[in-house]
Amino acid sequence: MKHRLTTGLAAAVFAVAGVGAWFAVGAPPAHAATTFTAKVNLNGRDGASLDANVVKADMYLAGKPVSVTCQDRGGMAYGSTIWDKTTDNVWVPDAYVKTGSDGYAPGVPRCSDLGQDGHDFKAKADLNGRAGPSLSARLVQANMYRAGEWVTVVCQTEGDTAYGSKIWDKTDDGVYVPDAYVQTGNSGFTPGIARCSTSAPGRFGYKAAVDLAGRDAKSTSAREVKTYPGGSTVYITCQAIGANAYGSNIWDKTTDNLWVADHYLKTGYDSFTPGVPRCAGEDDSSGSGGGYPAKVDLAGRSAKSTTATEVKTYPAGSTVHITCQAYGAYAYGSYIWDKTTDNVWVADYYLKTGSDGFLSNMPRCDNDAPSGGPDGGGGGGSHGDCRDGHGRIGGPAGSTAGTPAERINRVIAAARSQTGHGLSYSWGGGGKGGPSCGISSPSPGGHYDYNVYGFDCSGYTLYAFWHGAGIDVGPNTGSQWNVGRRLPYSQRQPGDLIFWFSGGTSTHVAIYLGNDRMLEAAPPRGTGSVHETAVYGSHSEVVRVIG
Repeated sequence: MKHRLTTGLAAAVFAVAGVGAWFAVGAPPAHAATTFTAKVNLNGRDGASLDANVVKADMYLAGKPVSVTCQDRGGMAYGSTIWDKTTDNVWVPDAYVKTGSDGYAPGVPRCSDLGQDGHDFKAKADLNGRAGPSLSARLVQANMYRAGEWVTVVCQTEGDTAYGSKIWDKTDDGVYVPDAYVQTGNSGFTPGIARCSTSAPGRFGYKAAVDLAGRDAKSTSAREVKTYPGGSTVYITCQAIGANAYGSNIWDKTTDNLWVADHYLKTGYDSFTPGVPRCAGEDDSSGSGGGYPAKVDLAGRSAKSTTATEVKTYPAGSTVHITCQAYGAYAYGSYIWDKTTDNVWVADYYLKTGSDGFLSNMPRCDNDAPSGGPDGGGGGGSHGDCRDGHGRIGGPAGSTAGTPAERINRVIAAARSQTGHGLSYSWGGGGKGGPSCGISSPSPGGHYDYNVYGFDCSGYTLYAFWHGAGIDVGPNTGSQWNVGRRLPYSQRQPGDLIFWFSGGTSTHVAIYLGNDRMLEAAPPRGTGSVHETAVYGSHSEVVRVIG
């Protein structure tokens, strides 16, 4: 992750396993193109990610010119998170374009806010990452930046007043934090930092899980106008409630003005996707906000269990207003319970929320683990269904005993233990307790990994050192870069951390094994994203945590 989530949260910093959703920010303003040379044959893609569709294979041949209109941050590709948008309206990885720079090329404009050069400041307090510049905006991740950690700011904007200031900082993780608690050295806008764009994205691209029917209404009985091939990127403008289709009543409106069943788009969510607007005047539901219809006469109970006292009954069809959700005792095929505005609990299974999982726009009431169930089990242990939690989950520390060599061997063994299990790359995923699902803000590559189970790069290395040797290396690449001794790359040894940088900012981290091999969690997303591979890219130093 980057200075923060970048890596793991960069490659963190950087949908359902194998999902490749791309967040299209809309066409940037017209810019004069700058011509560079391709280092290798380059595919043209419809998004800034290796998960995006290939528009044309070998579109730009090695040694031939590539005309670049703007640059942006996207998914990790060959050691860099920078992508170049060409005059053909496709994306190519900057790592294989001869721009003369390993960061943003001088004179080439940025395609979006996330393409701006980042400025690093320290957090004054633990900071939540939010989806917008307001304390009432959706919480992406609690305590996303800890006091004293680096926060990489890409732009600033005015928002709601927070702690005496209207200024909010947008980070390289695509979230907002109140400027009042970032040590910028200024009480107003900070000189040299760009102002955030006010333009809203016009479309959002996600891959079709199957050949997907585009219909003229929100129903499987509506006329099929066109078919979107499985694996292709489908661009949508908004979402709405419609007829139930394949277990979900959410439908997505495409840029062709057609409707597709959300169940078969890989958005990373089984509920409404954060950031995608609701279609105006299109919802066929009586509920709004936190209100949802009861499917049956529904018991409101004093606790999250069907054995708890029934305090009141919500009649079938009535709107039940809820304030938060949590895991509880197994009930009717689900562990999820909803807390109502009457301060009682109802089984989520019998509320028409449009999802059989947690709602992306609804806070969690507590961090309790699920309990009971047909197998008598609860949470914990490599479920792959997000029961282990989201983001940097905790877990027991490993032994600190033994010689340096013994501890390094345990770290490498802990990292190896997570390969071969079908884990995906998941932005913000993983922590001291092992794999988890990601966080609910789009990654720089545009992926919503909230329901993707696995690790990002720094979550993976955090787990390996914590589980293998009881060492907390920190939650992101910025902290991990500062955790040990820096040594010349020529002195690398097994157990050292290898880093990648773009424009002076850490973007990826891996564990060196020896013989120019390493272990990493990295895109593209899929069942083999946590793996052993040859070292790639150029490196000048390593970080030695042990020894």
